[in-house]
Amino acid sequence: SSKPSLVPTCIDDHDFREMGKEKKNCNWVNKNKCKNMSKEAKEACPIACQNEDKCDLPKCWRSKDWKPNKKTSEFKNCKSIKDMTKKEKKNACAAQGKDKKTYGYEACKFCKKCSK
Repeated sequence: SSKPSLVPTCIDDHDFREMGKEKKNCNWVNKNKCKNMSKEAKEACPIACQNEDKCDLPKCWRSKDWKPNKKTSEFKNCKSIKDMTKKEKKNACAAQGKDKKTYGYEACKFCKKCSK
């Protein structure tokens, strides 16, 4: 019997820049909902673009495990995002985590990009 091939977990490339522009990283791609993005962006930012062609979306973190780099009384962790307005959610999901690597959209289930 043949073994099922293991599909890797999607990872957004933190070095990617759309059209080489410094601010146009995967977080920017995510904020723009991956609309009208290049094929490169869709491949470099599979989580932001929900592109499961070559990988599976990562499991969401436990709510308390991801914390924003700039914590406030209203925004302490993933769970805080749940009750935010649409605009606040967009900003929170674009926030860089305390680890300076993981953005909210990559870790928090309330951003609806990772798999629960």
